[in-house]
Amino acid sequence: IIVLSESHILTAGGSGFYLAEYEGDTWSSLNIPEGLFSGGSVTQIGITSLNDIWASVYDPYGDDVNILRYNGFQWQNAQDLIRVPNLGMGLAPICVVNTSRVYWGASGIVYYYNGDRWNSTDIDCDGIASIIFSSEDKGWLTDVTGELWSYNGVGWYFVGDYTENDNENGNDKLLINKNYNGFSTMLAQNSMNGRDSLFVLINDDWLPLSPPIPDFSNSDVITSVCGLSATDVWCHVVLSYGHEPEDGTRYQLFHWNGSTWTRIQSPVSESVTKIVMNTSDNGWAIAGSSILRYSN
Repeated sequence: IIVLSESHILTAGGSGFYLAEYEGDTWSSLNIPEGLFSGGSVTQIGITSLNDIWASVYDPYGDDVNILRYNGFQWQNAQDLIRVPNLGMGLAPICVVNTSRVYWGASGIVYYYNGDRWNSTDIDCDGIASIIFSSEDKGWLTDVTGELWSYNGVGWYFVGDYTENDNENGNDKLLINKNYNGFSTMLAQNSMNGRDSLFVLINDDWLPLSPPIPDFSNSDVITSVCGLSATDVWCHVVLSYGHEPEDGTRYQLFHWNGSTWTRIQSPVSESVTKIVMNTSDNGWAIAGSSILRYSN
């Protein structure tokens, strides 16, 4: 989900896009033509304007990924020179910095579009999970085993492992989320004996946040995180049995004000996989096939 303003959001999923202009329940569709898309799933989207939308598409039949571009009138294959084996990962994150700077990760390769052609850089990792850029010369990417890499304007370099397990099986995951206002958060998901953990980006340093509940355990799962600042962070947690509140609801939203977490009842009993906040009083989230809106 990408928030353009309080009245415009863009979401991806299934066999096409849905451009939502929030005027009651009015939704319009930006379907991808059959010739460019054959029944897989849109995994990532990036945008500079409504006339410049990029989509990363996973094709389960060919087990590869492709990238498409929308120019306001039609979808085009923006990746004529490369069609990349997906190695079963199905992620292929995309980061659109501007119209002439697009980054796209497939398997262990970062592809870079400079407005004219694609270039590529090999990353010594098992698969790229997320990519963000705070400026043209500063970027971050994570892989599917919990490792963090940084771009310094010249090239990519390894920063460290932010998960707690031995990642040889590739079961841990590190995900970075850049919010509507540019503030970035990071979620380290530990699949085995480690606890999930949260980080915020302050002056190019990833600083840890305290867990959402005091007795946060290995069995509690954080599914998404979003922040407007280091004192305004939201996350969704699936609480383990025994940690749920008296009403028995395990699916909970939490808000961090810089010193404490506050529990907020989720309107749905399923995992929230994406949160985007416009302001402290207005935001959007995806839970399964539902799009939620927060208004304080």
